[in-house]
Amino acid sequence: MAQPVFVGASMIRGNNPVQCTCPQCGKQIVTRIAKKTGILTWLICAGIAFFGGIFGCCLIPFCIDACKVSIIFN
Repeated sequence: MAQPVFVGASMIRGNNPVQCTCPQCGKQIVTRIAKKTGILTWLICAGIAFFGGIFGCCLIPFCIDACKVSIIFN
């Protein structure tokens, strides 16, 4: 019988959900990824506005997931 493999929090990377074993209850879980506006998004917005993107172009980083922070939930 194969033993479940524990994937530690430091090994969970990327933008895709990961299946792993919960260290407390031993159940198989799948992580969830959420995107949240972070400091990078605001800095890109300010940079675009500073260089003349005042007609709404500075809001584009809020629509792009690559500019946001990934948060992992169990």
